[in-house]
Amino acid sequence: MKLLIAFFLLYAAVVSANNDYSLLNQVGFLHAKVFSTTDETLTIQTISSADFLGNFSEIPENVYLKPEPTYWYVIDLDTIDLEVTDQWYLSFTYYDEIVLYLRGNGKIDSVRAGLRTVRDSSVKDYSDIPFQKTQLFNGRYLYAKVKNYNNRYFINDVALQNQFSLNFYKNHIHVTEAKWQIKYYLFIGGATILFFYFIGIYFLYRDRLYIIYSGYLFSLLLYIGAKAPVVSQVIRDFAPHYFFFYNSVIQIIVNILYLSFSIRFLNSKAEYPVLHKIFRATLYFLYVVGIIQVVLFLVNPISGWEERILVVERYYMLIFSLGSLFTLLMIYKKKQVLFFVAGGFSFIIGAGMAFLLNNIVYMIIGAGLELFMFSIGLGYRMKKIEDEKKQIENEIVKVELSALKAQMNPHFIFNSLNSIRAYVIANETKKASDYITKFSKLIRLMLHYSSKENIKLKEEIEALQLYVQLEELRFREGFGFKVTVDDELDTEDVLLPPLILQPYIENAIRHGLAPKEGEKNIYLTITKRDAIIEFRIKDNGVGRQFHQRNIANRMEHKSIAMELTQRRIHLTEKLYSSEENIIVNDLMENGIPAGTEVIIRLTLLHKTKHK
Repeated sequence: MKLLIAFFLLYAAVVSANNDYSLLNQVGFLHAKVFSTTDETLTIQTISSADFLGNFSEIPENVYLKPEPTYWYVIDLDTIDLEVTDQWYLSFTYYDEIVLYLRGNGKIDSVRAGLRTVRDSSVKDYSDIPFQKTQLFNGRYLYAKVKNYNNRYFINDVALQNQFSLNFYKNHIHVTEAKWQIKYYLFIGGATILFFYFIGIYFLYRDRLYIIYSGYLFSLLLYIGAKAPVVSQVIRDFAPHYFFFYNSVIQIIVNILYLSFSIRFLNSKAEYPVLHKIFRATLYFLYVVGIIQVVLFLVNPISGWEERILVVERYYMLIFSLGSLFTLLMIYKKKQVLFFVAGGFSFIIGAGMAFLLNNIVYMIIGAGLELFMFSIGLGYRMKKIEDEKKQIENEIVKVELSALKAQMNPHFIFNSLNSIRAYVIANETKKASDYITKFSKLIRLMLHYSSKENIKLKEEIEALQLYVQLEELRFREGFGFKVTVDDELDTEDVLLPPLILQPYIENAIRHGLAPKEGEKNIYLTITKRDAIIEFRIKDNGVGRQFHQRNIANRMEHKSIAMELTQRRIHLTEKLYSSEENIIVNDLMENGIPAGTEVIIRLTLLHKTKHK
């Protein structure tokens, strides 16, 4: 252990010996003055003349560069000891174009730097321009010409650096700087957690809204994360020309995903049709702007036009967002919209303060508040969906219980018992016994099925056949009951809610066949249609018109079992399909009613998969 400590101390001593930290005392901001002009004919010879020096003035505080003027700097290094090292650097703000003029060998040379210009190979990090003491004008001055296409930057002082300080600050970070960067990493950490959380929610609910919101989160990570000094430095070092293209395009992607999220979260197509059209038009506008940005980059990556177009896009999005949010605030229909509005205003206020105060912290805070409100809104939406599902499930349970109680309605039980008594009175005890046996078996089946969510198709058919036999005994006449099952359906494997067809068979017998004279038939056809099982119940009875005329003349019992079964089917299939589940057709023959056909469509469930 002692040897390890000794080695570490020796290494630290060697490193310290090789590094002249006194050079850090020689760097800092220089005394500079500035002169702005729109006269493009001015030359460095004129600017550097002794008579012109009086036109320069002190650098103003918190004044933005404008795109039209050219700004000339004069930097006075008379009080700086430039003898301590040969190579020095002037470090400018990231202006678009910088030209530093140097005197040497009896002539004036220039070094080009800046974000949107073809930089000299000697320039480091866009705007660190090398010079030596021998290249000063009059032994003390340096002159620089600066242009900027937008007003993102203040007119700032120029910093003096040397090779040691550049390397040192590239590899080290001051405590104050580290604290300043914490906000970036807090946002990146929080947004990353939300991103993975909503990716998981998407796989749970399979709702595209969550994958779009995850995309929006990811785009914000790429946009704000790239502004973190560590990340932006890497981009500037390895792909300097792509920095502007990346910054422009990622903002457009953020807005596209924001709009896509808005459309689905607000359900704008159904709830706010006018706003929906504006949302769609804005999406197309953003697509066009994105294409223009790509073309501009391919033609000339440092033209600066992408920034001008981006400014137009920003102002449009600001007006559009404010108008949309105020409109939603006045006409909102659901409480979840308020979370969306609060989040939208948070981001706009944060971005506005960041622009006015030139401090990105406010935009990060605004974006963080927006994501918080959006996430709360999505959570509220999920809770509402779960509540609706529970309500539907509870309603299904209630309907199932009511349907099972009404499956064999009191009229049928009363009539069946009377029929048994009639057989007994007529001394037809064998028929009475047969009736009691079948009736008891049907009752037992009802009780047995009441505890099941689904039964096999084979069991449903057997129960229906038993029910028809009882009705034949009660009406003392035979009905033709033919069941046809599609060959693709395995009656042992297909599942359906218990006795879901019985009320329709009962209705066909009571209202279709009972009043009819002559041959009476019921046909049950069961077919498979993709993921749907279809039941067709067709009778050759008197039809619905006959029944409706009788209703007009006398009070008719309303089938509770029919109503409950219809509700049961609609509630169950609402979870799976928007297609119409129950269709009733009147059958005609030569213009005369020839019966009724009922079509019932249910989601196809298999015993093996359902388990």
